[in-house]
Order: sequence, then structure tokens, then C-alpha cells
Amino acid sequence: MEVLLIGGGQLGSRHLQGISKAALTTKIVVMDPSETSLDLCKQRLSEIGHDPLSKRFEFHTSLNTIKNKSFDLLISATTAKFRMVGLKASLERFDIKHALLEKVLFQSEEELEEAGALLSNKNCLGTVNCPRRSYPFYKRSDLLDEFRSAPIHVLVDGGDWGMACNSIHFLDLVSFWKGSVPTIGSEALLEKRMLESKRPGNWEVAGVLEFQWDDGSTLVLNSRKDTISPQVIIVKSKIATNIFEESLGLHRKIIMDTGWKIETEAIKIPMQSELSQGIVEYLEKNGSTGLTDYSESSVIHGIFLKTLNNHFSQVFGKKLNSLNIT
Repeated sequence: MEVLLIGGGQLGSRHLQGISKAALTTKIVVMDPSETSLDLCKQRLSEIGHDPLSKRFEFHTSLNTIKNKSFDLLISATTAKFRMVGLKASLERFDIKHALLEKVLFQSEEELEEAGALLSNKNCLGTVNCPRRSYPFYKRSDLLDEFRSAPIHVLVDGGDWGMACNSIHFLDLVSFWKGSVPTIGSEALLEKRMLESKRPGNWEVAGVLEFQWDDGSTLVLNSRKDTISPQVIIVKSKIATNIFEESLGLHRKIIMDTGWKIETEAIKIPMQSELSQGIVEYLEKNGSTGLTDYSESSVIHGIFLKTLNNHFSQVFGKKLNSLNIT
């Protein structure tokens, strides 16, 4: 399998570590215009015992110097601002079977539609890296039966957890649990101010975002500014309350039929490098990445961007064509 990785920064270099551990990746080509990022990628390879000078790896600052005509997999690990440029250039230059795109996908609804049409026209199967739906403890059959049998109410609460950047993970997870996408979003309870993101040139928000599904299920996202409280995911179903504390590696379940007895189990959050290795191996075996199809994720991103744009427009006093989030 031959892989093209666009974006070799912190996230991209972790992807590189993972896919390099998969023996079936015979060639990995990394493209990033920054020599600093490429040096980081080489360092990450050395950390896990791989020789970055091996013929298995190539590093480029431009797509124009890559000799390949095709790739089995494209991984787009750029920021959202530059994702469309990299995706379009790659699909125009190479024949690519599969594309794995990082979130946030894009900064506007128009780019979501443009990318969807581009992937379709180039016969490239697009998926999005929202990996929580692949975590074993989130996709257990008993949980899916519980969550899909009746409406659920989900609260994600914590201190300053990067709501503009990370909300899409939880929208995707609840969509997986329900087998459907949200239809309504509300930004009414967000704080009426913009916060500087950790990534220069981007914005963050704090307060509450709310989303609803057609069956009455709800997702409430609460990011508390200026606190360091760990994030917790609480899912209330018809028969139980599930509490997931990823930072502590714990899942607690309080079940009605047992007189609200508490059951506790340990859970393990995989690192991105572990996930990337699994994605490549799953793709080779099953012909897909096992993650969210682009078409589904585009709908989820669409309602998220529309809801967040309502907030941005109120704060800035004008309708925005794109949002500086990543």
C-alpha cells in the first residue's frame, strides 16, 4: 500500500508513526511546505526505530516533485484553512482510491459541498477522522442497543476543551450511537465573545451548544472557560446513566433495574499513532477505513458550521462566509 500524507505537523507526524508501523505500507510520501515539519516527521520515525532515509519514505515541500501517479490512501492532516487546496491539488495530480480527512473538515458550507463533488467526480472514497466511533467501548453491541432503542440525552462537560475545534467529535459519536444525524442546533447559550485559539489566526468559543435529533435525542456541549475541570461524557438512556471519563480511563454505569447499582470498568483511549496503524490495516482487509463516510460527516459538519456561524455573525455584527476554526 502506498500512502500520501499531506501535513507533517504535530498531528500529521503522529499519523506517520502509525502508518509506518503497518508492514503493508510499502511507500509513504510526506508533503509539507515547511522543512521544520518534515524534520519533525523524520524525528518521529527515528523515535520508533525507523530510518527516515530508507527508500520506504519520501519527503517533499511540493506535490510537483512527487513522481507517483497514484496512491492507495491520502491522509490530509493540514489545518481546515488549507485542506481544500491540498485536497484539490492531490486529486488533480494523482489517482487516489481513498482519502482520510482530518476534522474540522472545512471552514464553510460551500467548501463542504465542493469537496464532496470533487471526491465523487474523482471516484475517491472519502472518510473523516472522527475515531471515537471506532473505540471498542463506544461501539459495544449492548450500548448500541440501549442508545438506539429510545431517545438519549448526552452532556459533554469540562473546562476549556476547545469547543470550536472538538465539538465535531461528539456530534459524530452521538450520530453513530443513534444511527442518524442531528437536525437542529442552537448557539443561544454561548458566551457573547470570541476567544483566541491555541492555533494562531483561529477562534474559540465557550459556553453551551445544543443539538437535537429527530427522535428527541439531545447533545449538550459545555466548555467552561478559565477552569481546568476534566471532561466528562454523561449519557442518560431509558434504562441507565453512563458516565465516561476518558482522562481517567473509566466508564461508570448506573442501572435502573439493579436499584441504581453502579458498575465500573476501565477503558483505554488509543493514541493517534495506534489509530492510524489500525486504519491502514483495516483498509487493506476491508476496503474501507471504518470511519465516518464523507457524505455523513458533511451533513454533521454542515449543521455545526451553520450553528456556529450564527454565533460568529452576532459577535462580529455581520454574516461570515467562512469561520476561522480548525
